[in-house]
Amino acid sequence: MILGYHIILGTYGFWLPNDPRGSYSKHVWSPDLAKHGPATTVKTKHSRAADPHDIPKRLRAKRDLKFPEVFLSGVQAQELALGIGEAVSKYDFQLLAFAILEQHIHCVARSSSMQSEAIVKQMKRYAGNRLSRSGKNPLASFREENNNRIPSVWARGFWKRYIDSEDQLLNTIRYVEQNPIKEGKRAQYWSFVSKNDDLPHT
Repeated sequence: MILGYHIILGTYGFWLPNDPRGSYSKHVWSPDLAKHGPATTVKTKHSRAADPHDIPKRLRAKRDLKFPEVFLSGVQAQELALGIGEAVSKYDFQLLAFAILEQHIHCVARSSSMQSEAIVKQMKRYAGNRLSRSGKNPLASFREENNNRIPSVWARGFWKRYIDSEDQLLNTIRYVEQNPIKEGKRAQYWSFVSKNDDLPHT
């Protein structure tokens, strides 16, 4: 029985499909990035962010991105989060934990009717639209280079893990809540995050 999903969304350029530390991608779609090697597909469940790797190689590949790597300011992160809150209010899913950082989002989501792919689709759509409507999209100046459309601030695809036990659910909620603190930032509190009576305090 699936109790929820641990989902990570990266911003554009955050984690490339051929990152030397490994990735969950199976293909490198961009010809400019493909010259830096094939996808480095791995199936490990733990974070590889701190793994030793060829840093210059990773940075050389990022220089060949079509658009600049996206780093969110505090105001931009706030707008993205508010857009995700709009998606929560309109669709049949809950967020039990949520944290947004400079280049990625962690969340714990659950739904009685939506799969993770559908949840992510709406989160990305509403968040991107909110960012553009607010005039805070960091890639807005590249509209003309992208067929008169503002490029997406999101990386292709997403990372997920199924949550199938109460212990795993509670541990993942704690992990997401602690994520900003581990990076030296303050704890985050969002009105669209559900605090259910059936879950012990985290």
